Amino acid sequence: MQQIRRDLAELYDVLQQASQELMGEAGMSIPDEEVGYLTIHFGASLERLNISRPVRAMIVCTSGIGSSKLLSVRIEKKFPQVEFIGHYSWYEASRVPRDRYDLIISTVDLPIDGDRYVKISPLLTLEETEKLQGFLKRLPAAHELGTESGQESSLKDTSGWERMKRISEYSSAVVEVLEPFAVHRISANAEGGEAAAALSQTIDAIMRTLGLGADIESSVKARLLEREKRGSQAIAGTNLALFHTRSEYVEKPLLRLYLLGEPLRLGDDGEASVAQVLLMLAPDKVSRPMLEVLSEISAMLLQQPFVELLAEGNGEAIKLYLSQELEAFIQSKWRGRESI
Repeated sequence: MQQIRRDLAELYDVLQQASQELMGEAGMSIPDEEVGYLTIHFGASLERLNISRPVRAMIVCTSGIGSSKLLSVRIEKKFPQVEFIGHYSWYEASRVPRDRYDLIISTVDLPIDGDRYVKISPLLTLEETEKLQGFLKRLPAAHELGTESGQESSLKDTSGWERMKRISEYSSAVVEVLEPFAVHRISANAEGGEAAAALSQTIDAIMRTLGLGADIESSVKARLLEREKRGSQAIAGTNLALFHTRSEYVEKPLLRLYLLGEPLRLGDDGEASVAQVLLMLAPDKVSRPMLEVLSEISAMLLQQPFVELLAEGNGEAIKLYLSQELEAFIQSKWRGRESI
């Protein structure tokens, strides 16, 4: 009863009032438990009504390659009616025609009116779930899902030769990301100090392994620090964090795993203890297949076997797992388009 009153308070109150009015005419009363029972059934009916109305959404984060994919996976589990047209940085999202989506979901503040988007964290807390649910209910009747966004990669309605070229682009993107993948063990002497200083020292230690040059490393570091200020990059339920950004100074996509000698505290209150950092960097301008491959890797951080492999730090085993999962990802795109 406590959970029903908390999670479905408005519906419970409406049904309690209606029940009292109906039963009062007969000189009878209805127990609270019976109102709770009705609330569950009416709540389920409302959920079915919502699920039957598809909503086209695009999801936005600072880079479009990390937290947005993690968040979309969580949302799809809780709200099957939400159909994502893509994952974007705000620069990309602002150029998507308005008639191609019904909703913007963002992990960061956007320079538009608050009623045009909903901001939630990649963790999708209970409060944020309720916030998104309320936002969805206030939307006008959703359009039927139509043509895919022009920025989304598509293998539909193309010749066999065109499909082969697109598959080659995805395969090349996978090779470009995985071929130079490496695991590093670093020590930043960050334990026991202030959280901000420890984070800065850890990123400095990471940057020294990249050999990008002082100016580029300074720019990338600034972006990573700014990203953490917007919301913790720690992955809930793990000892792992995903540091990710896109920059005009980064020439090629880069994926690295760092095993920390000392735990790093992240989050507003330092509640997250991080022992591994997965670093994901990409150029500002990157192909759609590459963007999807990087996003798919970030989504794997919700898979327990992958998280366990990262904790072990075996580079070859990690690369093998990624190659198998990404091969399945490409094959699923192929099969999905062949049947159309």
